[in-house]
Amino acid sequence: MLFFDADDRLRAGVLEKMIAALDFTGADLSLARYEYGSNAASSDSGKMHASDERRWDEIIGDAPSRVTTIQQSPSLLQMTNYPWTKVIRADFARRIGLRFSETKVNNDIFAHWQSLMLSERIVMINESVCFHIVPATGNNITNRKNEERFELFRALDDVDVLFDQSPRLRRLFYQRFIHFKLDMAKWAVNKIDRPYYPRFIEELERSFRDLRFDDYLKAKSRMPKVADELLDCHFGRPKFVKDI
Repeated sequence: MLFFDADDRLRAGVLEKMIAALDFTGADLSLARYEYGSNAASSDSGKMHASDERRWDEIIGDAPSRVTTIQQSPSLLQMTNYPWTKVIRADFARRIGLRFSETKVNNDIFAHWQSLMLSERIVMINESVCFHIVPATGNNITNRKNEERFELFRALDDVDVLFDQSPRLRRLFYQRFIHFKLDMAKWAVNKIDRPYYPRFIEELERSFRDLRFDDYLKAKSRMPKVADELLDCHFGRPKFVKDI
């Protein structure tokens, strides 16, 4: 199974390699690189987002492929939640009840976390399967800065419910998720107009309201600055939201 946006471009031959790797390894899903730019002829193609590049290279380096597990490579969870970097085995999708959130934006966050966390084996292909077009202007969802953006928090809520239902997943991966949630909030605040900032802070505070003290302490021991930002969100005083 591949979920793909109509305005992006597949790279010839890579999808076939991802499917062949699934058959050869028996993995639940296959992951590949992507490229992005403002149009199909963009000169800034060839790279993923910087944070994705760093996490990807730490896991696979220059190897053409790698079979791994999410326990071995948990940083895959914090990569951008694009659905079209994944080919998912259909029987695995049915077994886990793969689904997307019923939101206008960010509806692929849940499927990203669900499919990776519940997978037993992942095969990574060190080639770009897709050129992702991010238009600089236009009325597409990427460029809208209105109340639709608050649906991000509904999508994040869905993942929180998944963690509430599985203490094992929470123990293994929740620290990753709250860091991901923080990164998404920092990204989203630049996607809304300033009149929406007060409501954004309300939604952010609600999203982090159930942050447990032990979650904070675990983060504090590993990433003190991130832990302080999590606490700021919990109390509705995020420093990265400015000029209200």
